[in-house]
Amino acid sequence: MDRAISLNCPNCGANLNITSEMETFACGFCGSRQIVQRHGGTISLKLLGDAIARVQVGTDRTAAELAVRRLREELASTELELQEFESNVAYREANAAGCGTIGCLFFLGWFVTAALASTNNPVLVLISFVATFVICIITAAQISSNRKTLRKTATEGRQDIHARKAMIESELREELQLLTNHRN
Repeated sequence: MDRAISLNCPNCGANLNITSEMETFACGFCGSRQIVQRHGGTISLKLLGDAIARVQVGTDRTAAELAVRRLREELASTELELQEFESNVAYREANAAGCGTIGCLFFLGWFVTAALASTNNPVLVLISFVATFVICIITAAQISSNRKTLRKTATEGRQDIHARKAMIESELREELQLLTNHRN
């Protein structure tokens, strides 16, 4: 028969008989799961929950390190996205039709009006002048509307990117705090 060693439960202090075949067991008094540790001729008991907790801490630390790496990459990507967005907005604003378009329409209309003036028909000249003026006003209103839409779209786009960036920064701070806590 196998010789048993008497040890106390690390959870409740009850007297336990440990045999050489035992590696894990539950205390018959408190039910706590235990690991039998054998090192250099000594035998000790360790609560299974403590061992699991140490593994969990290591797993949590690894998960936080991976999350920090991923979040830093996402943050860099979001900052690049914001730069590209701003560059695109600046390009669209610079290339939006503006005063030059209205000026060209006005001078084109003026030349048509001047050409019609040679016909000695004042009604035709007046119609040409009014049509030129109306076309310039309609064009100016459309350009103004397009610029307002562009500014609104740009503002909404910036807000979206900044919100995502803030969320990533917040998550990154949380993960860095977890890593700091695990190191202590």
